[in-house]
Amino acid sequence: MKDRRKERSRRRRELQRRQSQRQRRKAQRDPVIGYVARQGIHMACDGDACIVAGSRTAMVAILEYHRNDPAEHAIEPARCSQILQAIGLGGAYAFDEQAYGRFLPEAQQAGLPLVEEDFSDPGPTGIHLVRIGFL
Repeated sequence: MKDRRKERSRRRRELQRRQSQRQRRKAQRDPVIGYVARQGIHMACDGDACIVAGSRTAMVAILEYHRNDPAEHAIEPARCSQILQAIGLGGAYAFDEQAYGRFLPEAQQAGLPLVEEDFSDPGPTGIHLVRIGFL
């Protein structure tokens, strides 16, 4: 009886270890670029572009600037593959500096003709976003 419990426990630990390894490998292959906010099926956007902020804190600040209640939004990670797929389908994204810095090398590697952007002037809103989308 004790041997069965030990064996089940050992198998459970081994399964958890494998799942953890798979999650780490997936995260390495498909990095988190930033965070998006949604309210039901509606995404937080700047015009027609879904906003991707480099951190949860930055997304909260953007939501507050646009007079949205952050508590009413689910803030979720946006992975590179999700963004590239949506852009390929005609979607547009607006990145803050931190998120764009993460996205640029991944997008270039995927063949998108993107270049470094100048974020030194935050503009009148104090929030500089770069819009990426292809028609």
